[in-house]
Amino acid sequence: MSADLMEIDAHGDGSQAARAVGKEDVQTILSALEEISNATKYMDARYVWRALKELSAIRKNSLNQEALTALVSSVYPDSSIFKVSLLKYINDNHKSSVEDADKLRAQYPAAFYQITAEKTIEVSAEVNGLFHLLVQLYLLDGKKYAELNAFNSKVVIPRVVAFYNQRSLDLINAKLWFYTVLGHEATGDVANTTVRASMIQFLRTASLKHDNETRAMLINLILRNMLAAGEVDSAADFVNKVDFPSTDVSNPLEARYYFYLSKINAIQLDYSSANEFIIAAIRKAPHNDNSLGFLQQANKLHCVIQLLMGDIPELSFFHQKDMQNSLYPYYHLTNTVKLGDLKKFTYIISRFKQQLIHDSNYQLCVRLRSNVIKTGIRVISLTYKKISLKDICLKLRLDSEQAAEYMVSRSIRDGVIEASINHDQGYIETSELLNVYGTRDPQAVFDERIQFVTQLHDESVMAMRYPEDSKKGNGNNNSNAGNDQSSFDLLDEFSDLSDLEDLDMDFM
Repeated sequence: MSADLMEIDAHGDGSQAARAVGKEDVQTILSALEEISNATKYMDARYVWRALKELSAIRKNSLNQEALTALVSSVYPDSSIFKVSLLKYINDNHKSSVEDADKLRAQYPAAFYQITAEKTIEVSAEVNGLFHLLVQLYLLDGKKYAELNAFNSKVVIPRVVAFYNQRSLDLINAKLWFYTVLGHEATGDVANTTVRASMIQFLRTASLKHDNETRAMLINLILRNMLAAGEVDSAADFVNKVDFPSTDVSNPLEARYYFYLSKINAIQLDYSSANEFIIAAIRKAPHNDNSLGFLQQANKLHCVIQLLMGDIPELSFFHQKDMQNSLYPYYHLTNTVKLGDLKKFTYIISRFKQQLIHDSNYQLCVRLRSNVIKTGIRVISLTYKKISLKDICLKLRLDSEQAAEYMVSRSIRDGVIEASINHDQGYIETSELLNVYGTRDPQAVFDERIQFVTQLHDESVMAMRYPEDSKKGNGNNNSNAGNDQSSFDLLDEFSDLSDLEDLDMDFM
């Protein structure tokens, strides 16, 4: 690119208007294109990771209509089958051109292009995929959701995702699918069955190609679609029939997958498994500003699951950084469960109903009513040696003595209290408290902690990366030593390259 400002001629209604495009925006995007073209030059997909890492800065500072128009017009040859469709959605069907586009095109690296079977020059698959991803981001940030959905259905899926069959495009295809689904969700169509059918079809293809990144992304998006439609049983069956890839998958994708598994198991009353999955999701998620929304949703679900299991979160849980306001309703909910005050519980549920519905945790929170009653019964049993069912009914504000007797029976069965019911005279009598260290409970808790630490150790060992042996090879390894080190640094930082901030968790 020349150091001067590039002039773009836009022909909308027949009039010409010259727009100056700053070199800085164009050069920023060009640097990402040059980085991704190295994947073709050196046959190394790690350059794709490096280019995708720059997307966040490009999206905030350099992604605009003028820069995209200038680059598409100058990089793509006039004979390209992709050029017209890209300019159409960038410029709202207005014609555009760049002066001296041929001269500018001659200055670009040869890795930007490839020779097709028809002996014509076309933009390389990696560069073309990145351009389509940039256009998706441009339309999404500009809130042009109708154009984005049309661009995805008419261009991205049939002419990019289904067109190429190259391993270097695995990471880009995963991103393209993500923003395809996000475009439909932005218009309120969160449970589009047509898109789900397409994703299931391409999931088979990704599985056959061993494209783990796209495969993991599609599994998450399909689960998200099913949960949005309320098809929990279908989502559980889908999880049982597919294998989530355990290698070559970024941490944000694993975090989302564990979050969805936790949601499914919690709805299906398997709280122990749900608790394990949500802990894994919080641990796998990147702990930065981009993933703050996901971490808030995950901690909300974790709090509810703990309450359903009969555990009370510690006070420090509600004072985590940047989470005090989001966890405020759950703090009051926890207090009501801890005190066993059914009246206050009903008030808190009604007061924060809209926010709980917004978090998609309302139905789970309603289940806490029985936990509140059990806590109240436990407090009463510790206070009174003998008490009538009528008094329990009045203290807990239950509907009838039969309801009180039923809840006391469940509490005895679940081991909440040690008592016996006298059905003839209508009272309960508590037994002497057993020494907990005379039971197997401490052993079970200790065993659970050992399993957690062992699992954490195994996952840490699997996640470790080792540099290549420097003794292998001669000059090539020595010359690329710097590149290898920088590539490992890039992989360590790739957890920041998450789209968790784009995910609207309203329906989850």
